[in-house]
Amino acid sequence: MTIRTKAVYAHGVLKPLEPLPLSERQTVDLEITSPEPVGTAPRNDFASLYGAWKGSPDALEAELAAARRMTQERLDQMGRDLP
Repeated sequence: MTIRTKAVYAHGVLKPLEPLPLSERQTVDLEITSPEPVGTAPRNDFASLYGAWKGSPDALEAELAAARRMTQERLDQMGRDLP
């Protein structure tokens, strides 16, 4: 059987982006091709950010809310500074 799929390499593990029809702990042969040279990280690949946030979901929401408030404050100030 041959299956072609995409996967993300993160923290030493290849993670398929879709479920695979394999048995648990089944051994497979891999051929890896990458659009980037080996040793470089993809630049605009959202999936490569998987696992980057180490805090709790609530802490992430708080960080995002703070960033949104700061951005809105800057936009409001820019609007006030317009002639």
